[in-house]
Amino acid sequence: MEERTKIIKIPIYNQDLKVTITPDFLGWFDRSPLEFEKMDATEAVTFTDGKHYCIVFDSKRLKVGTVAHEVTHVVHWLFKDLGTIADFNNDEAEAYLNGFLFEKTFEFLFGKLKTNS
Repeated sequence: MEERTKIIKIPIYNQDLKVTITPDFLGWFDRSPLEFEKMDATEAVTFTDGKHYCIVFDSKRLKVGTVAHEVTHVVHWLFKDLGTIADFNNDEAEAYLNGFLFEKTFEFLFGKLKTNS
């Protein structure tokens, strides 16, 4: 598998999520222009590069739960950056965005789910 990257547009919020999957996760840290501590015990890293929210996944350790975990970080950071105050009694915007980003990220990483309809 070769390294792949996709930019996912986030409607309404005028933001992007840049998703990368790489078979050389530790080498990605060396190639990155950003300063990172190598994290060889992790399956992914989430950060912002100043232009995009970004997630880099290790293709050798990729799990569906990791996708959900990292997307949740992105949603929280985006809302924090926009000054949105968390409201656990009215979390529909957060739930919608989490579902949207999870679906788009999942489709990029694993392909579309087949349905019976």
